[in-house]
Amino acid sequence: MFKEYATGKITYREACQKRFKHAKEYQKKITFDIFDSLDMFDSSYLNDVCPSFMLNCNDGQVKQENDIRFWIANSKYDNSDEEQYNTHMIYLSGYSGENVLLFETTDINIFYSVIKSNLKTFKTIQREARKCM
Repeated sequence: MFKEYATGKITYREACQKRFKHAKEYQKKITFDIFDSLDMFDSSYLNDVCPSFMLNCNDGQVKQENDIRFWIANSKYDNSDEEQYNTHMIYLSGYSGENVLLFETTDINIFYSVIKSNLKTFKTIQREARKCM
């Protein structure tokens, strides 16, 4: 998968979808449509355990600190020894490397509902956290 991407045979999104083939919700077009409609982008890295999305801050900066990331479960099982997680999580990534769990659930519909109903708050938290840098 890395070689295919590096040589241009597949796109980055295709590489991520191969990497996270067991992340059922990540494979669905509706997931991308929902996050896109909320002004978020796919922030998954090929070396991450789970795929993720981030708020678009419209400042042209993608950071890994003081950002809120929305992690999609990568398995229907929960087995940390095998890096399998069945929970969808919302984290604030701290500047000094610590992460603060804001919310988690195994139900994707509850996950989307919490995001949609708290979107303004999440954007405020992220904006204020970035001021601390």
